[in-house]
Amino acid sequence: MKAAKVIATCFKPKEVIEKTRLTGNPLGYFYHSQNCTSVSDIIQLLELNIATEKNLNAGFARDLIIVNADVNSEEGNKYIEKISGTKINGGKIIAFTRKNIGLSFGSYNDAFMKFKNNYEYFLFTEDDWLIFGENYLKIGIDLLNKVERCGMVSYVGVTKIHKKHWKSLNLNKNNAYGCHGSIGLSSTKILNEIVKENNCLPHYNGDDYAMGVRYGELGFANSFIKLNYKIIDLPKDKILGMPAYDFMRGIKYKKYPNLLETIYLYYFKIIFKKIITNCIWRVVSKTNLTKELYLKFILKLKKIFYFSKSKIKFRYAFKGKFNSYEEAIQNQRLNELNYSKFLDEYYAKRTKKFRDHNEVNNYGRFLFTTDFIKTIKKDKIKIFEIGGGNNPIISYLKLVCQKKFFSYILEIERFVKYIQNKIPNSYIEDTKYIFNYKNININNFDIAYFGSSLQYVCKLEELLKFIFTSNIRYIIVTDIFLTLEEKNFFVLGYADEPLVMPNQFIPYKIFIEKFRKNKYSVIKEIKKSAKEYTHLSINNKTYHLYDFIFIKR
Repeated sequence: MKAAKVIATCFKPKEVIEKTRLTGNPLGYFYHSQNCTSVSDIIQLLELNIATEKNLNAGFARDLIIVNADVNSEEGNKYIEKISGTKINGGKIIAFTRKNIGLSFGSYNDAFMKFKNNYEYFLFTEDDWLIFGENYLKIGIDLLNKVERCGMVSYVGVTKIHKKHWKSLNLNKNNAYGCHGSIGLSSTKILNEIVKENNCLPHYNGDDYAMGVRYGELGFANSFIKLNYKIIDLPKDKILGMPAYDFMRGIKYKKYPNLLETIYLYYFKIIFKKIITNCIWRVVSKTNLTKELYLKFILKLKKIFYFSKSKIKFRYAFKGKFNSYEEAIQNQRLNELNYSKFLDEYYAKRTKKFRDHNEVNNYGRFLFTTDFIKTIKKDKIKIFEIGGGNNPIISYLKLVCQKKFFSYILEIERFVKYIQNKIPNSYIEDTKYIFNYKNININNFDIAYFGSSLQYVCKLEELLKFIFTSNIRYIIVTDIFLTLEEKNFFVLGYADEPLVMPNQFIPYKIFIEKFRKNKYSVIKEIKKSAKEYTHLSINNKTYHLYDFIFIKR
């Protein structure tokens, strides 16, 4: 017996939603956050989904079917071709591209119709809702088979369908139920009944978004109800999925709000606001003159609010352009005494807790690094990490593999002073924080790792020379800014103001050549957009973020 987990994806930019919101009936945190504005963002999202499948036990044999709705993204479509056939824990990845019709629910239909003879169960989800809990398939399958007339187990939440859709979907108060995203698990036997009744898994045969939601998200889930099956929720104590963007940021997820959240976030901010707005409109719309004046006032108010909101929220990540680290420091324009006091408070706060493997989420640069280190055929791996903070790479490695590790973590003296007594007993023997690398011997080490830290190193040339002459086999550099300009320069990073740090921008060609001269070759390179890291005066298309893995020749 085998199951299929179907993930619907599309390489089309999505609306940015920073906070997961309340929606549905009953109310829950189901209007999920998301931040995918480029093809590389969506690839990173899929990489997270794949890494999750590689590292957990679903409790039931399964394959991962990734269905891409074609929007003519050459890079995205090539990625889909590339990952198809990749092995995961207990199965493989099947990935294909289809015509962009019917949103995710058209993808659900295509996957089922294509592979229904190969699997006994299907779990449907979207790329931005991460299903990750241990035994997530076994739990759902056991529920499906245990509850009488259960047609689907919802992995997000069951909800009543709003009255505005009743007429179109032929619903009434007794059968107007569905589940968010139609994200859930069902059996091939029941899904075949749905197909027999509808000639497909319900979806809209077009690309209109509103119709896609009505006849797909609502129509598909509700088709179980119309055949007298139930849609049931997972037990309240089982959180087997969450918004992927929240997972990537380490935000803890809960399904349902407490009373205060319900009153303030829903009834006050949404319902009360709507009632007041409707009352005002009933008054001002009585004459054309008052209606016109009101609309002009609202338009002006929106412009003022939008400008103020943009002005408050938008901040340049970088400012200035300097020839040296020292020159950048001189232009911080910060009071030395106040800044020193701030640094003490900052590092005391950053070191309140050491984040071990139970406290971290493996994504982005961490996923890039751990995926590679897992392939090294050694029982014990020694790492020299530069700038690991309170969540060093060893925490992520212990999360995903059973090898043994030893790591030196180079940090500034202030940080080391605060973190030393926070290291858990299970990490004390293999995790050593240092602030002076000249006193250690790393000649027999396997990896030097810069996790978004190389650009911040004050005396970089000295450190690189130390690493190059040690004959370390691999050097991993992640999230480094490299420029298209011919000479390197320094900028000041204001993203974490008042922690204003000099940041070195190195020309790509010079950076690669430096490693080549020291007999290190690139074996893996990823180039990423720097659109979220704008500079006050430098065009952010002239620099990019990179991840590299170098090997000693």
